[in-house]
Amino acid sequence: MSDPYMLFDPYLNRYWISGISTTTTNKIFIAVSQTSDPAGLWFRYSFTPSSADGVLLLDHPYLGFDNKLLVITGRKFPGGANFTGPILFVFDKSSLAAGNPIAFGTNAQTIEKTSADGDVPCPVTALGLTSPASAFYIVQDWNGSSSAIRLSTITGNIPTLTWNTSIAVFPSGGSPWSDAQLGNLAPQLGETRRIAVNDSRISSAQMVNGKIWCAHHIGLPVTGFNHTAVQWWQLSTTGAVLQRGRIDDPAGLVCRYYPTIAVNPAENVVIGYTISSPSTRVNAAYSTRTPSTPINTTDDEYIFMGGISTYWKDYGSGRARWGDYSHSSVDPVTGRSEERRVGK
Repeated sequence: MSDPYMLFDPYLNRYWISGISTTTTNKIFIAVSQTSDPAGLWFRYSFTPSSADGVLLLDHPYLGFDNKLLVITGRKFPGGANFTGPILFVFDKSSLAAGNPIAFGTNAQTIEKTSADGDVPCPVTALGLTSPASAFYIVQDWNGSSSAIRLSTITGNIPTLTWNTSIAVFPSGGSPWSDAQLGNLAPQLGETRRIAVNDSRISSAQMVNGKIWCAHHIGLPVTGFNHTAVQWWQLSTTGAVLQRGRIDDPAGLVCRYYPTIAVNPAENVVIGYTISSPSTRVNAAYSTRTPSTPINTTDDEYIFMGGISTYWKDYGSGRARWGDYSHSSVDPVTGRSEERRVGK
C-alpha cells in the first residue's frame, strides 16, 4: 500500500483511510472505522479504478469529505502510460459508513477530466456544516506565472454530479512562483544528493466557519528557482482571497516542502511541513497562527522533530521523497491542532 490519507470525520465520529496498491494497474483502498475507536472494527473496500481510457494507474490520491460526500481525487495514467488528466471518485458517505458495497451508478460516481483541467485536484474537507452541503469544493495549483490557484465545485447528487470546471475561479496574489517539476532540489546536511520535492500541488485543504484554508509549497524565485517556500491561503467560497502568506527564507538556502494545514473552530491554525538546508538534516517543522496574529502572517516556527541522520531512499526512481503524505489534524477530543511527518 502507498499514498495513505487518514481523516477523522466529526459528523459520523469515524475515521476514514484511503490508499492505493503499488502495481501497474493498481487498486484503490478505502476503510472506515465502525465506531470512534480506531483500534476497533473497520469496513474495508477496494476497487480497480477505470476511466474512459480503460483501466488506469491512479497516482497521488487525496481524501476529503463534507456532511454528504466522500471524495477521492487523483491523477490518471491509463495502463500506467502518460498522464491524461485529473479524476474524482465520489461516494455516498453514509452508505459506505453503514458497510454497504460500493456500486458505481448507485452510491458512487466517477468524474474525469482531460489535462486541460490541470493536475492533482485536492478535495476540501468541509467541517462544521449544519445543513446538507449544496456544493463540494476542489482546489488546485494552477499557474505560477500568474500567481493563481483554482477553486471549483461539485454539485448535484450521485450518480449525476457535475464537476463545474467551466465556471471555476482563480484566486491570485503575491509575486509569481514556479509550479513546474521542481525535482531533486532540497539540500540536507551530510549528503550531496538532494530530496525530491515534486511540484506545487495542493495536498491539504479544509473549510472551517465557511472559509477555505489550503497550503502548498512553491518554487522561488519564479525564474531560476533555487528553493521552496510554504504558501498558504484563506479563501471565501466565492474565491476571494482573505489571506495569503508565505513561510520563506529570503536567502534561498532553506527549503520548506510538503505543507499540510489544520484549523480548529476557533481558527487556530497549524501548518506542518518538512524543512532542510545545507546546514541541517531533514526535519519536521510547524508554524502556527491565531486569530490575533497579524493578517497574512504566521507566528514562530518550531522544529517538531529533528532529523537524526541523512536520508536517501529512491527505490530505483532517482528521487528520494520525504514527507509528501504527512498530515496535520485537529485532535478529535481536545480540539487542538497536531501534525505528523512521514516518508513517501
